Amino acid sequence: MFWKKLFLQILKVEGILFSLFFLCACVESSAPEKYVARVNDSFLTEEMLSELTDTSITNQVQIKQIINNWVHSELLYQHAEKNGIFSDREYKRIINNSKRQLAGALLLKKITSESEVNVLPKELEKYYLKNKNSFILSSNYFLLNRIKFNDYIKAVQFRSEMISGGWENVLSKFENDTSVTKYWNKTLISEFEIYPKQILRVLEGLYPLEISIVISDEPGYYAVVEVLNRFNKGSVPPFEVMKPLVEKRYTAELEKLAIEKYIEGLYTKSKIEINH
Repeated sequence: MFWKKLFLQILKVEGILFSLFFLCACVESSAPEKYVARVNDSFLTEEMLSELTDTSITNQVQIKQIINNWVHSELLYQHAEKNGIFSDREYKRIINNSKRQLAGALLLKKITSESEVNVLPKELEKYYLKNKNSFILSSNYFLLNRIKFNDYIKAVQFRSEMISGGWENVLSKFENDTSVTKYWNKTLISEFEIYPKQILRVLEGLYPLEISIVISDEPGYYAVVEVLNRFNKGSVPPFEVMKPLVEKRYTAELEKLAIEKYIEGLYTKSKIEINH
C-alpha cells in the first residue's frame, strides 16, 4: 500500500512524461487483427485497454474517455518524436530522473510483495478500537449488495428469485452466468462513489434489506441492488462492516514500517556524505 502511494507521487510529478514513455513501449510494429483505436502506425488493443482501465470501471462513457485519452496522448507522443523532443536536453534530464525514482518505487513494490503480512482478526479489531475516531464517516454511506447484467430478462429473474431465496443463494446460481458483468458483495460505499446518480436516488428511497427494482443504470446494462444498512455522516460503523477498510489501512501501516526498516538497513550498509 505504501509503495503504491509513493509510486503515485512519482507519477504525479512526471505524469505526462511517464504516459508518453509508457505509450512508447506500447507501440506495435505491425497492425494487430483486432484493435480498439489507432493513431497512424500505433494501435490500442483490447489487452492494452484492460491494462489502462480500472477493474471497477464498466461504464461505457468512462471507457470511451480512456480511449480518447490514449488517442490524445499518442498524437502528442508521435508529434513530439517528429519535433525532436527525444533529443532535447531537458527531456533526457527528466527521463533520467524519472528512471531513478521509478526504479526505487518498483523496488519497494517488490519488497512489499515478497514480504507476507499475516494479520490476525484480533489484531485488526484491536487496531480498530484504538483508532476508532479515524474511521468516522465523512459522508453518508450505504452497505449494499449490487449486481449488474447485460441482459434485462436475467436481471428480472435474479431479482424475482432473490426475493424468496436471498442474495447468497441466488448469487451462487448465477455465478457462471455470462450475463453477469460485475457484482459487489456487502460493500460499504459512499454516496459520492455511487454512479450513476439514478442508483443513488433509488437507494435513498429503500429501507434496510429492501431490494430495488431492475435499474437500467446505463444503456444495455441492468442493476439490482439490496440495501443492507445505511450509515450517516459522522457515525462509526461496527467493526465487521469496517473490517475490509481496517485491514487495508493496518496492512498499509505494516508495509510502511517494513519499508522504513529496509531503508534504514540501506543507510547502515552505505557510505553517505552530505556536505551542505
